[in-house]
Amino acid sequence: MIPYWDQMLEFWHTHLNRSWKQSKVWYNNRFIYKTLDTEIIPFDLVMKIQKIFGCSEIKNMDERVLAIAKKVRKKFLWTSDEVVYNKLEYWEYYTRLAVKMTGSNIVKDDCDGISTAIAGTLILCGIPRIRVRINAGYFYPGDGTKFGHAWVTYLPTGQVNRWRIIESSADPGWFDARYNTLWVDTDNRHSTPWWMFTQGLSWSKRTIKMDSKNFLREVQEVNL
Repeated sequence: MIPYWDQMLEFWHTHLNRSWKQSKVWYNNRFIYKTLDTEIIPFDLVMKIQKIFGCSEIKNMDERVLAIAKKVRKKFLWTSDEVVYNKLEYWEYYTRLAVKMTGSNIVKDDCDGISTAIAGTLILCGIPRIRVRINAGYFYPGDGTKFGHAWVTYLPTGQVNRWRIIESSADPGWFDARYNTLWVDTDNRHSTPWWMFTQGLSWSKRTIKMDSKNFLREVQEVNL
């Protein structure tokens, strides 16, 4: 008999492959899913992360997810990649973010860095990796504009295809209220993703290759 989590993993891979396709989302000379590199993180760093973010303090998994996400967000100050990395767009590896998060200073990064930090920390804190994914798409702030954004989605216990948004860097008050609302693939603030990825695979409607110089042009050409 196939273990439950393996069944869930197979289900999601089949579901995503049917509606999208496994995609070589190639970014700055690496597959984008490798950003979420929790499998190679040193053990002592794992222990520090688990202690700092109280991974074992809350037994209920859904409540633990929200508590950890809030703690991770408090460690960050939204700062553009141009300021932090001197690049138009850059997705940092989780391991490097984890090292920064164990320090006493506020960590500076933008929405994709914060999303990576939240997703990676959830996985290290025992949340099954098939329940955590990072998404990239448009965010609509409500004033008639839109901009490229990254956020985390989480599949709550007892659910098969109803995900919750874990907002990376929008207004915290709005984030807390929205977290309690279940959603499927989109809401009135987040678009259907350009692409999404888990710890080991990525999906999109087409293969995407980009670097920081042509990032905006490539994203605009993605027809989703």
